[in-house]
Amino acid sequence: MHFISFAIFMAMLLLAGCANQTRQPDAGLSQTLSSSHAVSVEAGERAGEQGRAAKIAAVSPELKGRFDAGIALLDKGDYQAAKPVFIELSQSLPDSLGVLGNLAVCYEKTGEKEEARALYQGILAQDPAWAMAANNLANMYIAEGKFTTAERIFSDAWQSSHQFPQLAYNRAVLNELYLHDARAALRYYQQYIAATGTEDRAIAIRIKLLTRKVKEEK
Repeated sequence: MHFISFAIFMAMLLLAGCANQTRQPDAGLSQTLSSSHAVSVEAGERAGEQGRAAKIAAVSPELKGRFDAGIALLDKGDYQAAKPVFIELSQSLPDSLGVLGNLAVCYEKTGEKEEARALYQGILAQDPAWAMAANNLANMYIAEGKFTTAERIFSDAWQSSHQFPQLAYNRAVLNELYLHDARAALRYYQQYIAATGTEDRAIAIRIKLLTRKVKEEK
């Protein structure tokens, strides 16, 4: 009974908590407007607010103001109000993956799943290493029960960039709970631990149980 409860908790982390953490618009999706290529999540975080603002301002102070206004609405969780802001920006800056990524988040949060899916897929076609787009798209497929499709998206994104450990974690949960592949789940939990240096007790328990299961399957 304890294991079932823990599994449900892990599933909730995947589809809710973890997804929400990775969908924060200003952590990676809100990249600079001056580039049509995505920056990595870590690079974006290191650049900081001032660095991003300076690059946006270099394109157009007016566009920067509109972009900042959209980000402020996203930070408040007002996706319905943010959506027209990013729609207008996408018309002025159709090649900005940052603008398109934030628009995809708006569509997803307001229930326009197909529009969000199309934007995420378009972003990944241009930049397979855009981890947040991959993570959000994969989680959409998980919610629809399309687990093998989600696994393929996680795999492609992880091969393109190892700079977003949350991909490895979500992939581990997917393989453990939905694809029932203990060996793969164990490998991805270990990748997450190696990438983050975390000593999370819950993950340590999962690794211990999966290690035992893999040995029993031999």
